[in-house]
Amino acid sequence: MAYWSDSGVRATSFAGGSGTSSSPYLISTPAQLGYLCYLINSSTSSSYKSKYYKLTADLNMNANYWIPIGYASTSYAFTGNFDGDGHTISYITINGTYSGCGLFGYAGSSATIKNLKMTKLVITNSKSSTATYVGCILGYSSNTTISNVYLDNPCIFDYNTSTHYVGGIVGRVYLSTTISDIWIDNMQMQSAITSARVGGITGWTDSAPLTVNRANIELEVNMVSSGGADYFVGGVVGYNSNTSSNYTIKLTDINIVSLNVKHKTSTSFMGGIIGRLSANISASNITIANICINQCSYTDESNTHDGALVGGSYTCSITATTNTMLMYNTDNSNITNYSNGLTKDILTNHKSFSSGYNESSGMWLDENGNIVKTYMIVAYEDNWVLFNTTPFVKVPYAPSSAKKVYCLQLVDWNTLYNFGKPDIIDSVLKNIYTTSNTFKLPAPDVYSYLGITLTVTSTDEKTTYVSNAVPGTIVSINGDRKIKVGDLDKTKLISYKKDSSTIVEVEDIYYKTNSSTLKTVNDYKYKKDSSTIV
Repeated sequence: MAYWSDSGVRATSFAGGSGTSSSPYLISTPAQLGYLCYLINSSTSSSYKSKYYKLTADLNMNANYWIPIGYASTSYAFTGNFDGDGHTISYITINGTYSGCGLFGYAGSSATIKNLKMTKLVITNSKSSTATYVGCILGYSSNTTISNVYLDNPCIFDYNTSTHYVGGIVGRVYLSTTISDIWIDNMQMQSAITSARVGGITGWTDSAPLTVNRANIELEVNMVSSGGADYFVGGVVGYNSNTSSNYTIKLTDINIVSLNVKHKTSTSFMGGIIGRLSANISASNITIANICINQCSYTDESNTHDGALVGGSYTCSITATTNTMLMYNTDNSNITNYSNGLTKDILTNHKSFSSGYNESSGMWLDENGNIVKTYMIVAYEDNWVLFNTTPFVKVPYAPSSAKKVYCLQLVDWNTLYNFGKPDIIDSVLKNIYTTSNTFKLPAPDVYSYLGITLTVTSTDEKTTYVSNAVPGTIVSINGDRKIKVGDLDKTKLISYKKDSSTIVEVEDIYYKTNSSTLKTVNDYKYKKDSSTIV
């Protein structure tokens, strides 16, 4: 196959625009993306490196190979603004050895890459003694901002003979880099090399500040043949050589859906957040807020310095922000060294997610009978699913505004609610998940005519937010809540005689507003005498 930037394959102009922030160059075909690649790769002094670009259509790149934009060195680095505008680039195939490898090779000087979905990306790194930096979006970052990216099933096959740096988003972070709103679905790396640094976000933070906000990561590393003798694998960062307090790592709302290393060797390290440090880090330059590690596992050989959070023999200080949650699922993970790499204890909930779990009612308890928050993820919109026993976001594309998932535990002693699922009607405790800041109290499935009321409290019931509210009341939500259904006043129940020996309770009363519309009676009264309404 040819390359999209080849003469005769690439376009000779863009679809429109002038390359400014108000009028970006418009890209509507694979050939025009190839034209961008050609313009930047052809000269270190190309003025096109700093321009603005915007996709106007989905691009299917399967007809030709791809050469990374600005692949050769920092002299060719992209320094402009690339806006995918929510479009998808599919079937990019990179076959060869490039110093900076990905959609972009090198980028810096406040470059921005955003609003992009990539599916079926395949990178095959040929045998070479040159160290390479590989990321699905960018190989080498020096002062770059990347946001709103969704990666669907990217695959990297590595046959390099030198140390290789691989990240789901960026291969190597050298200068300040900010990465936000990321979804990485089923990333696969297969390698026969002996030395690699692999991370869900980046393979290597090299004396550079890194900020990651809101990311969902699913990564599998398969060490085949004689490979894997010297691997550092982390859920976020493979290898961190930030030893100065000037170089910080800030991680907020990170969800490691799964980190799985196959055919691991005893000389390799892995950690739920960081695979390995380059030295002891005395400064508190790693800050976390709300981390959930649903799976951190390996097959074959362990290392005593594998860690649930940090791998390797060196230590660091991790600071957890106020009221942060750090969750670790022991059900799916076989690394249980929670203190490895840490110079001080950090509050970690590493209890079983599914102990005492009842699928029909959605209740999770730890071994002491206490409620365990088995989720701590970022939800984009209201589109999420249960993954085993844990709610996870599942989105086709991650927009810029993110919301937390809140759990509203409905305490229903009278079994009035089933939410259209008869199998949970007998469950007293039912969990409702929402990402909204408000919630409309639901109407019961039965006996609504009795005038049911609900009380909203904190999960420990020490704080009452709303008392004796009727269904339909809208309440504010900024955390987990307990909703208690008021007692059923059975003295007001209506019953009728079905036959000479059978009395049946009336579950619902309806009235007809017109010839075709029925409405439920939410409360009813009758005249007991000339002056008394009951």
